[in-house]
Amino acid sequence: MKIFDYFRIRQARKMAAQARRRAAEAAARPSATSRAPAPAAPEALTPAASAWLRALPMRVKPLQLCSAYPRVVNRIAAAWSDPALTDGVFNELLLDRRGGRKGFPPGIAAEILRLHAYHEQRWLAARVAAP
Repeated sequence: MKIFDYFRIRQARKMAAQARRRAAEAAARPSATSRAPAPAAPEALTPAASAWLRALPMRVKPLQLCSAYPRVVNRIAAAWSDPALTDGVFNELLLDRRGGRKGFPPGIAAEILRLHAYHEQRWLAARVAAP
């Protein structure tokens, strides 16, 4: 074995060890392309959503939705004072833009549709009343 072969093999082993160490470090830390876990959704209604729910007429209160999907009720309640934002929330809930989604169970979907219709009537009446 020639002296240069010895140094070449030694350098190759050193580089391989460095590559293994870098790969192990990269695997230990989350990469920029990996998706971060979603924050935990609240499992209960917020105080603002509870107040919003109490203000609704009994015929449109989404009681099943509150018990099954409180995070959805929290989103609707947070957007309720802004008609455009509320329309956007309802569109996200009712339209499948990603494809292949199951959707809500029939009773809950009916509550969302009833609430959406109430929202539309409420803002239509406000637009007609305001000249």
